[in-house]
Amino acid sequence: MKNSRDVSILPPELLTEIFSWLPVKTLMRFACVSKSWKSLIIDDSSFVKLHLNRSPKNTHILLNIANDPYDFENDDTWVVPSSVCCLIEDLSSMIDAKGCYLLKDGHLVIGSSNGLICFGNFYDVGPIEEFWVQLWNPATHLKSKKSPTFNLSMRTSVDAPPGKVNLGFGYDNLHDTYKVSKNLKSYLPI
Repeated sequence: MKNSRDVSILPPELLTEIFSWLPVKTLMRFACVSKSWKSLIIDDSSFVKLHLNRSPKNTHILLNIANDPYDFENDDTWVVPSSVCCLIEDLSSMIDAKGCYLLKDGHLVIGSSNGLICFGNFYDVGPIEEFWVQLWNPATHLKSKKSPTFNLSMRTSVDAPPGKVNLGFGYDNLHDTYKVSKNLKSYLPI
C-alpha cells in the first residue's frame, strides 16, 4: 500500500504553467495546500507577472462611492470594482454587497493599476499635511503596510497661496515598479 506522502509531484515548471492560467480565487485556495505552492503563488514576482499577462484583458473600472461630503460624522467610502460591460448592460449590477469594499475613516482612493488599489489618508501637522499610502489587492484580500508619511504641502513657498495637490498611481514598465506621483498646481499672483 502506498503512503499518501509518496504521491508523485509534478515538476515546478509544469505547476507554474498550469497555475498561470487559473483564476485568482482558485489560486488563493491552492496557496493553502503547501508552503511551496504558497511561495510560488504569493511570493514569486515572476509568477505574478506571468499570471497577470495571461489573465483576460477585460476592461474594469473602480467606482469610488463616498457618503455625503458634508456629513463629518460619517466619512466612509465604498469601493466597487466593476466591469464596463456589466455597467453598460445593467447599472444596478454595481450594487452587489459581495463586490463592495468599505474604506473607513476618510481613506482616499488615489488610483488603481493591474488590479491593485492605492489608497491613503492624511493628517494636519501645522501648515503641512502628512500623507501615507497603502496598496490593496481586492482579489487576494492582501494589503501592504502603510508607507512612511510624506509631506503634502500645498504651497510652493512660505509666501505663496495654497495650491491644489493631485495624487496619481500607476505602473512604471521601465523600472518594473508601482509609483505614486504628486502634482502641485500653484496659484501664484500675476
